[in-house]
Amino acid sequence: MGIFALPRLVVYGTEALDLMIEEAKMFGERVFIVSDRVIEKLGFLERVKRAFEDAGFLVEFTVEVEEEPSFSNVESIARRASQFKPDIIVAIGGGSVIDAAKGVWVRLENPGYDLYGISPLERIGVGKKVRLIAIPTTSGTGSEATFGIVLSEKVDGKRKYALGSYEIVPWMAVLHPEFPSSMPRSLTIGTGLDALAHALEALVSSTASDFTDALAVKSAEIIFSELPRVVEEPKNLDLRGRIHMAAMMAGMAFSNSGLGLAHAIAHTLGPMLGVHHGAIVASILPYVVKFNSERSEGAAGKYRLLERVLNAVLGQEMGLLERIVDLYQTLGHPLDLESYGCSLGWIQDNRDEIVAGVFSDPDLGFNPVLPSEEDVLEVLNRAVEGRI
Repeated sequence: MGIFALPRLVVYGTEALDLMIEEAKMFGERVFIVSDRVIEKLGFLERVKRAFEDAGFLVEFTVEVEEEPSFSNVESIARRASQFKPDIIVAIGGGSVIDAAKGVWVRLENPGYDLYGISPLERIGVGKKVRLIAIPTTSGTGSEATFGIVLSEKVDGKRKYALGSYEIVPWMAVLHPEFPSSMPRSLTIGTGLDALAHALEALVSSTASDFTDALAVKSAEIIFSELPRVVEEPKNLDLRGRIHMAAMMAGMAFSNSGLGLAHAIAHTLGPMLGVHHGAIVASILPYVVKFNSERSEGAAGKYRLLERVLNAVLGQEMGLLERIVDLYQTLGHPLDLESYGCSLGWIQDNRDEIVAGVFSDPDLGFNPVLPSEEDVLEVLNRAVEGRI
C-alpha cells in the first residue's frame, strides 16, 4: 500500500492562464498572489494580476519572498494574507516562492499549526477554506507538483529544513511556456539537469513504484531529447512547454518516491562551495549512477530499462552513463567538481562536515543502496577528478 499525491488540476500551454481563471471562479473572488521582486521586474506578476482583475477578482499581492524563504518570512507574509482573507493563494515564481506560498497556505488554514512540525504523519487540515495555485517560472524544482517545502532558520548562519505533507501539494499547477522562456542559458541548463537528476534518482529510489517509474522514464526521455534544443532556441515555446512539463513530471515522480545520494551530496556541497543546486547535483549525478549500478542489481535493471527506451526513441545506441556524458558535453556542463574549485585536498580537509551533512540528509534514505562513509568519499574523489 502507498500514497500517490498529485495536484488536483494541471493546466498547460499558451492558454493556461485562461483555463486557470475559469477553474478559479468556482472557489471565490479574493486572490492573494505570492511572488518576489525578480518576477515583478519580468512583468509576469502584473500579467497574472491583470488576468484575475479583468475576470472580476479582487487581488492583493506581495513580492517579499526571500531568495531562501525563512520561517519568519512566511509568517510575515501570512499575517498580511490573513488580513486580506483570500479564497485563493497564487504562487508565481521559482521553487522558493512556491515553498513560501505553501507555508502561507498552512498558516491561513490552521493558524495555530507549528510550521516546524509539517509532516506526512500529522494532519494539517488545508484545502477546506483556501486553494493554492502554483505557477512555476523555472523548469526544474517541480515544487508545483510536490508535497515538499524547504524553509530556512536564520540561527548561527542559516539552516534549511526540508519538510513535507501530502496535504500541501498545490490544488492547481499552471504550466505556461512563456514564463520559463526568460531564463538565461545557464539557468535553463542548471534547472533542466536538476530535473534530470530528479527523474534518475526517483527511478531507482527504494520506494519507487510503477506510477513513479512511468513519470521518471518519460521525463528523462524528454529532457535528453529536448534540453539541448531549448538551450539553442530559448524562445521556442513548443520546446519550453515540453521541458516545463518534463520538470513537473520528474517532480511528481520524486515527490512520491524520494531521491537519493546525488541530492544528499548536493545539498551539502552546494552551500559549502557557493554553487547553484542544479549545477552541483548534475555534476555529481553520473558518479552516483555508476555507484548505484555497481552496488544494486535492482538499480542496474532500472537503468537498463531506461537505456532501452532512450535508444529506441532517440535512435542511437548508448549506455546511460555514455548518454549523460554526451548530454553534458553538448550543453558545456562540467563533469568534474574541480570546475567549482573543489579539490581532493578540500574534500579531505572538510571530510567531517561533508559526511555529517550527507548522512543527516533525508534523501539518502531513499538511495537503492546505503553507502558507507568511505563510499561517499570515493564518489566525491571520482567526481573531483572526473573519473566516471
